[in-house]
Amino acid sequence: MPGPRAVPGLLPWQLPLCALLLGLLALRFFWPALAGLVLLWALGGARPRERPGGLAALLGAAFALGWGLALWALPAGPAAEDVPAWMAERRVALVSGRVAAVESTPGRQLRVFLADARYSLDDGAEGALPGMFLWNWQEPATWPHPGQEAAVRLRVRPVRGFANPGQWDTRFHWGRQGVFYRGFTRGEGGQPRLGPEAPAPGDRLRARLRAAMAVSAPESQGRALLEALILGERFGVDREAYDTVRRSTLAHSLALSGMHLGFAAALGLGLAWAAGRLWPGLLLRVARPRLGVLLGAPLVGFYVWLGGATPSLLRAGVMFAAWGALLLLGRGRVLLDGLFLALVLLVAADPLVVHDVRLQLSAVAVAGIAVLGPPLWRLVPGREAARGTGPAAWAVCAARGLAGVLVGSVAANVALLPIMVWNFTETGLALPLNALWLPVLGMAVVPAGLVGALLALLPGLAPAGHWLLGADAALLDAALAALEALAARGWLPVAVPMRPLWPHLVGYYALLTGGLVLARTRGRAALGVCLAGALLVVWPGLWALATGQGRTLGLTVLDVGQSQAVLLDLPGGGRVLVDGGGGFPGGLDPGRAVVLPALARGRWPGVDMMILSHPDHDHYGGLAAVAEAAPVGLFVHGGRWPDSQSGRELRAALEESGVPVRTVHAGEVLDLGPGLILEVLHPEDQRAPGSSNDQSLVLRLVWHGRALALLPGDVEKAGIQRLLASGRDLRAEVLVVPHHGSAGSLSPELYARVAPRLALAGTGFLNYLGFPDARVRAALAGAGAGLHDTGECGAVRVTWADPRAPARLDTALGCRGTAVMP
Repeated sequence: MPGPRAVPGLLPWQLPLCALLLGLLALRFFWPALAGLVLLWALGGARPRERPGGLAALLGAAFALGWGLALWALPAGPAAEDVPAWMAERRVALVSGRVAAVESTPGRQLRVFLADARYSLDDGAEGALPGMFLWNWQEPATWPHPGQEAAVRLRVRPVRGFANPGQWDTRFHWGRQGVFYRGFTRGEGGQPRLGPEAPAPGDRLRARLRAAMAVSAPESQGRALLEALILGERFGVDREAYDTVRRSTLAHSLALSGMHLGFAAALGLGLAWAAGRLWPGLLLRVARPRLGVLLGAPLVGFYVWLGGATPSLLRAGVMFAAWGALLLLGRGRVLLDGLFLALVLLVAADPLVVHDVRLQLSAVAVAGIAVLGPPLWRLVPGREAARGTGPAAWAVCAARGLAGVLVGSVAANVALLPIMVWNFTETGLALPLNALWLPVLGMAVVPAGLVGALLALLPGLAPAGHWLLGADAALLDAALAALEALAARGWLPVAVPMRPLWPHLVGYYALLTGGLVLARTRGRAALGVCLAGALLVVWPGLWALATGQGRTLGLTVLDVGQSQAVLLDLPGGGRVLVDGGGGFPGGLDPGRAVVLPALARGRWPGVDMMILSHPDHDHYGGLAAVAEAAPVGLFVHGGRWPDSQSGRELRAALEESGVPVRTVHAGEVLDLGPGLILEVLHPEDQRAPGSSNDQSLVLRLVWHGRALALLPGDVEKAGIQRLLASGRDLRAEVLVVPHHGSAGSLSPELYARVAPRLALAGTGFLNYLGFPDARVRAALAGAGAGLHDTGECGAVRVTWADPRAPARLDTALGCRGTAVMP
């Protein structure tokens, strides 16, 4: 056992386990994992009678073992560049396989995972698809079940997309789970066929429960939320309701996890308390904590099954099994030791599980509650008053109970803060709502849902179960209405802080852990860890200062799928956003998913100028999310405004924030700083006839007289002809290809007039439009310009160190490029 000066809560065997976990994380995050290993060694050296050299060897060996395990466990999938010809040609295939699992997501979509998948083409070619095939089915006509044979016609694509530095890695996320290919259909599209195989008994019971909920309450978002909380199915939750819950900081309560199993376990403890009151002699045979475990275990198991035994619920079940076993054995330090024991079991089953963000959030939240909870709880007043009798004491107990919920939420959120911001960018500020909602969830919604579901399955008791489920759905409807009322009054604010770089993240935890140790021991090792943490926090800023990054000009075409968003990083720290991307209306919002994280990476988000090139959804769809969450200095457009829901949301966000709006036309100049301008080259008059594409703003970036880039929006042949006829100087080193490389914007004359050395295009990977068109690519090559598109290369960034330096090209996926010479 470690002495009183040890790291709080860590036993000797847990130190190498931490090093092993860091080694597993090093597969994707090598440098932060290595830095964490060094800090772990420094803190471990604070233990008395510890030999630093021996500890370093032990931790190093555990780290290397973890790294080796991760490499061994990573499924061997096809290389990123190894795309079969028929997929590259975007041919439709008949994909068949056995349903291995089905997940539901908000917005009425299913993820159907097919094992042993095969494809066949119309010309007779066929073959196997390695790994698991992911079939995304929007508005499904029926609900498949595991074990069922399925077949569907669709376009098959390798798993990839939205490849932007420092953001979510889609390919790794699915690849570690053995998913390498995916496809999408909607409704009856693709002629889906499901086999006659009967569902397993458990699946039949879950189908009965879905039907019971359908007859227990009218169709509403309350019922959809109840299905999410009890069955783990978020299929019926619409995006507006989910967004309201997210802004309320309560979205975690919709994803079934250890918190929900905790409610089931608490119900077992409540039954143990009631049993002790009714039969006091029972407690002489079985202590109340052990009785609570014995009574709660079946409820926890029932909830795991009821929630579909998803990986997150199974992992949470393993944690509760570990805690229950320690309680039955009479062990102390149950929360933290049980967490480590569960991690041992989970990693033994799947070493790559440490890369699952849901496990990361659960484990760090539990660790935060275990370590930060006790000192915070000691700050809550009223301990003596709660020991009294009478109404006053009961009131104090109730108040302390609510305070305990808030303390747990604060402890968990302090521990989770950098991970949450890195993964989700936005963070809600309505944290106190957890103190009101979680008791209702744990004492009313979940118990009533569990009991109602159980009664609905029992003969003769189904009406009582239906009544309970209906009352639960009504309660959730009322709760959602209250949240919507708060949102309408602006009382659910959301902040977008700086997304941490890895030195910030490691430095944060070094300061937090070192500070806790320092408060207990005042040792030199803990002080050194705190100083190292402080240095890591400021290191990115010092590095940028030393290397002159603040004087660099950068142009980044973000990977926002089949749409376009261009970010200019100006010398001195300013930023200009030209368009914000946009997918299908009602689908993924690239403004929230890609642009905001890019703006917040390593700095506080905000743009000095936001420019809309033209009112097409694939260019403005993401701007509203940016305008709502980040400061905008000036909004610039060409005079035409998008007439859609997204356009109205953008206008409302700009008006609410008081952003000045400026309309520009050819001949005007936008001043971006000393010697840096954007010339407006087109159109002459927005009132002139023509499509919105042909009326796109055409902008030229010039730095101290050096023409760097031409940004022509989606201008097509008619607009290009007017631009060429204007006689304006169009020369630029970099050309953002008009209209994503569409053949409708093919213009060798334009390429000759611009004379670019590099051409960039915002496209989706294997997009259905076939952009960039092969003729455009060939014409640019003939003009001496290498084309790099985001579909193939991920985000593409060009930087200039100063007005005389050659440009540097970088791509997220490592596509090769050439320097642009002045």
